[in-house]
Amino acid sequence: MPKGDCYIKTGKLASDIFSRAEKKMKGCETTKHFFSETPIKEKNGYIEFYGKPKVVHAQINKTSLGYPYGHAFIADDKLVYDLSNDRCIIADKNIYYALAGIKKHKPYYYEYTPVEVMTLMLKEGHYGSWDLETDSGV
Repeated sequence: MPKGDCYIKTGKLASDIFSRAEKKMKGCETTKHFFSETPIKEKNGYIEFYGKPKVVHAQINKTSLGYPYGHAFIADDKLVYDLSNDRCIIADKNIYYALAGIKKHKPYYYEYTPVEVMTLMLKEGHYGSWDLETDSGV
């Protein structure tokens, strides 16, 4: 079973993003920009998002593990920002979703606004997942 920290990393990143208009990609010495012609907008070392970023909890269906699992990341209108497991991936949203086999329907997919994220983290006492179900239970 993989050791994952996606909910913690995404929750912490969301906390910082939602408390500030911009988010510096801390811990990303080399940010990898995959599968996208959309430029990463930066201003003074901070990422500027396309639209409003949301926390996404989704079942990843296309995996090398042989079973689907839950994952967390940040997505805006055009890009996905995945900082889990010591990665710094910024990818085109449509391509990322296609490669991961993400289907955008409940109970396998949830998007959370800033207010929802902060409310759920305080109420539940953890970074998530809060609602996501997966076929494997992982």
